[in-house]
Amino acid sequence: MVKAETLSKLNLEELINTPFEDLMEVREVPAGEMVVESDGDKVKACFIYKGSVQVVTYTIEGKGVYTYRGTGDIFRVAQSFADKIKKNIHTDSEYGTDIYPREDSVIVYLPLGKIMEMELENKEEVLKKIILITAEEKLRESSYFMGRLVYSDEEFILKALDKIKTIEASTTKELSRALNMNLRNLQRLLNKLEDMDIITREGGRVSIKDLDKFYEYKEKIEK
Repeated sequence: MVKAETLSKLNLEELINTPFEDLMEVREVPAGEMVVESDGDKVKACFIYKGSVQVVTYTIEGKGVYTYRGTGDIFRVAQSFADKIKKNIHTDSEYGTDIYPREDSVIVYLPLGKIMEMELENKEEVLKKIILITAEEKLRESSYFMGRLVYSDEEFILKALDKIKTIEASTTKELSRALNMNLRNLQRLLNKLEDMDIITREGGRVSIKDLDKFYEYKEKIEK
């Protein structure tokens, strides 16, 4: 049922009750455990059926860039068509991407690359839909980085909290690196929001305390 529901949510109903559905895998992944595919032949796309994950993408210089995905999001679509992937003990992609559930989550793994080898009705239509899904995924990634350039630090924090409700890092210093934000400015903003009873924080963990106050202040800032 989870597999068919996932395909339906992705607008890939053509794959329901086909051999592809048998290749899909549903896993309950505990918070903190790295999200990896069980079959190393090809990278699988990951659909978050329930829960949320933190994605840490490492640049060639080794700098970590943090983004978040929630229920209904899919990622690693383009990578699932790669014939080979480079791995090392620390990362699961060529340049390095660590993916951790922020809470106990249900992840559906889709070996989309296998579609190229299968005999399917409406195969061309399915591939067109996957191209669209890939484009939407890349647009979300671009929106994150563009948002970092367009919005002020305070607006960016509020938008991040609005999406995921809790931002997590081991320390405030680590959080500042993840958000690409000056540490002193981040501490000032967090102190301000905490004094207003909008957020609570413990180390690098920041959560919304009062939703009504949060949205009232967010609306005021965005005007």
